[in-house]
Amino acid sequence: MTTIVLGQLIYKVGVEMGVVLEGIVTGGGTTTIVDLLATGTKEFASKKDDYWNGGTAGVIWDATGAGAAPQWEFSEINDYGKTLAKLTLASALSAAVVAGDIYYVMKRNTPARMVIQKINSYLSGIPVETTDITTITTASGQREYTLPGAASLDLRSVGIQENTGDSDDNRWNYGYAWEIQKTATGSADKLVFLQQPPDGRAVELKYIAAHSPLYVYSDKLNESVHPDLVVLETCQLIIQASMRKDQTRELQGDMAIFSERITKINEENPIITTPAQVQLNTRFSSRRTRSRWPGDKSVL
Repeated sequence: MTTIVLGQLIYKVGVEMGVVLEGIVTGGGTTTIVDLLATGTKEFASKKDDYWNGGTAGVIWDATGAGAAPQWEFSEINDYGKTLAKLTLASALSAAVVAGDIYYVMKRNTPARMVIQKINSYLSGIPVETTDITTITTASGQREYTLPGAASLDLRSVGIQENTGDSDDNRWNYGYAWEIQKTATGSADKLVFLQQPPDGRAVELKYIAAHSPLYVYSDKLNESVHPDLVVLETCQLIIQASMRKDQTRELQGDMAIFSERITKINEENPIITTPAQVQLNTRFSSRRTRSRWPGDKSVL
């Protein structure tokens, strides 16, 4: 699956919400976008001075086709001048726009800041599986190791490297009993092996944590999460916020359409995670269970 970045998600949300117009750059720089032809965006060119102020402008496609900067970068619009068909950006792009770049403008009633907030609101509840084989290496006479912070919440499985001679064939052994030793708030928890593992072996940690928030245009969406699901769920959150003020049939209809599409995507693209490893705790003679994420299921 192609890696999707925040800049793409913002644009896609705008398209689904019907608040995006597109055009082809005729000139500009790192802080300006000019479209003297207003190709494909008659509405853009017809608006009065300052109409687009507070909206969002971004670059969809780099004219060279190489995906170079400033593709998928975006900024709030500080000023719009009708005579020159020029957008002035609040923050500079990392590279100047050039003639032939494809840009978009998004109406100020759906600012990028709000879209990012809703994207992260949704992602905060999405379980993402991480496999870590670099943080912990066993040492002679040591059974306790500091866990990465994200692994403490829902550590699914722990494996010990059996084959040290081939990095592509580690032959992980999941037979070693382990426990998580809780520490003071603000301190990393510890992984405790109930028997001494061989020294000099990499430790594989598989754990579930919430998706990391996306803030910068180049921040990546985890490949296990379908991008269309993020886009549609974000649209729903935006509509829900609007419905607190306006209970129109149009908004209710949009909600129903998005809900139907979301259901279909969820059915066709389930998030697969490793089932929790059930550990026999010989120290306390009790069986560990986990239910941090929905039902400890392998398909969420």
